[in-house]
Amino acid sequence: MRLPVSFFLLSPTPAIPSNWPFLSEKQYKTQLKKWNFDTKYVKASEYMAMIKLKRERERGNPPKDTRFILRGRPVDPKDITRFEKRQIKKGKLHIEDDEDQGWISLTP
Repeated sequence: MRLPVSFFLLSPTPAIPSNWPFLSEKQYKTQLKKWNFDTKYVKASEYMAMIKLKRERERGNPPKDTRFILRGRPVDPKDITRFEKRQIKKGKLHIEDDEDQGWISLTP
């Protein structure tokens, strides 16, 4: 379904037309989440996946520099580093590599 440009320009929650498939504002917002229009910021799980991939590539031989593009926009490496430092400070992420902590990842 293609949405008209004016649909997004009027307001965050425009008046819903009578022929629109959604009956309520809640249905409208739920559908926006399904279409991934609610993803303005990088989520913690996405940062964690980036950090994991970045560490794997840094361990490689030779180490590789990694740049990320998320939803069509580049992610600033400074933001990833800042998130990583915050998570280490909170104790949710460790400085050591995952292999050193005894984690084992198996594919079912």
